[in-house]
Amino acid sequence: MKNRFLMYVPVVLSCFVQFSLAQNARVEAMGGIGAIDDISHVLYHPAGINDFPDQVSGTLGSYSDTAGERIEYFGPFIAIKSLGDYFNVGVIANTIEESGSSILYGGFYSTARSFLLEESDEDLPESFPMIPHLLLGFQPAESFSIGIEAFSEIAQFRKKIDTDTIYYTTKKGIYHLGGRASALIAFGPLWLCPIATFGIPYVKGEVTDTATISYSSEEALLLSVGAELGVEVSEANLVAGFFYEKENYTFKKDTIVTPQFESSSISAYLSFSTTFANDIFLAAEYDFSIWSNSEIDTNTTDGIDFKDSYMENTIHVGAEKRIAMDRVLDAVIPRAGVAYTISNYKEEYTNSGGTNYTIIRDYPIDAQDVEISAGFGVRRGLFGLDLYVNIGNWNGTFTGPEAAAVTLSIGEE
Repeated sequence: MKNRFLMYVPVVLSCFVQFSLAQNARVEAMGGIGAIDDISHVLYHPAGINDFPDQVSGTLGSYSDTAGERIEYFGPFIAIKSLGDYFNVGVIANTIEESGSSILYGGFYSTARSFLLEESDEDLPESFPMIPHLLLGFQPAESFSIGIEAFSEIAQFRKKIDTDTIYYTTKKGIYHLGGRASALIAFGPLWLCPIATFGIPYVKGEVTDTATISYSSEEALLLSVGAELGVEVSEANLVAGFFYEKENYTFKKDTIVTPQFESSSISAYLSFSTTFANDIFLAAEYDFSIWSNSEIDTNTTDGIDFKDSYMENTIHVGAEKRIAMDRVLDAVIPRAGVAYTISNYKEEYTNSGGTNYTIIRDYPIDAQDVEISAGFGVRRGLFGLDLYVNIGNWNGTFTGPEAAAVTLSIGEE
């Protein structure tokens, strides 16, 4: 039996980070609204595994990057198996974002890769190779459940030259180990969902030639905490959420220390949904997020500091209508959505050594960024197929939309 209070996990978090990679075709077709009951919730809330036992889901999509090149990808794959009345286990795969990680949303991977490239001949992967995440869920009561996700992200490079005149070895790697936990607690029509993520990203390397050079990281940490609060009254639902995330790290080559890097983000959202008039589902959501990054160099006389921030406000509206069928298909579900975004970027550069000066740039970008999407779903027994297209950004009559995705799901609705 499904718990209604599990419906509203923040799919919007992925939309904040990367618009081009669709996590789920149904969610994207409705404008990226998080207030949708869908298995993709498990990507962000491990406790959601208890709401989708014995289900499998996979997404395939494509999009056009900023250079106009068409990129195809196999998106998130989720598989869940029930182990009796109380336990569920599962795996998540193919969730790497353009940040190079499925968990880290700051610049750790790209910065670490640049730091290690000096001796690695560009052979370090551009992102972490995907290692499936493991999930474990426990639901002792209808009103309470918990879930744990464990992850390990590893990218390595090895090289060895051994001749009569040359002996050279290099061993370098980027690593990230950690976990995520969430709980779902119901109090009648109210429910609360606390969530926390903890990770230790780090680099480790050694180059041996005439001497040995070591590479390492210091003070590297990922911490994310947040919660959602929801209330369900009749056919209407109201949900509010707040999340805070922080990454910080410093790299070291022998005794040379890089600037201290830090990334943080704050996200908040409010959503409303209702079902009316013979299975028409309507949802609306407001999202606010702000990211900030800083690079502080205390190891030089120049004392160069760089800070930037990006703020985004988005309104989403989406709807779908379930149409029952009595022959080949059980149901056909047309849907559509729109997202309107206003964003702002600010950067500050300070040189406190020699000549003291500060440069501040503050300006709006994408002030009228409207994303129009549409799609449909079909159901037949245990099988479901959902299609999403970004109809608001169509490249041409024959080249198609800038983004499209399809999600196949197996399991009871």
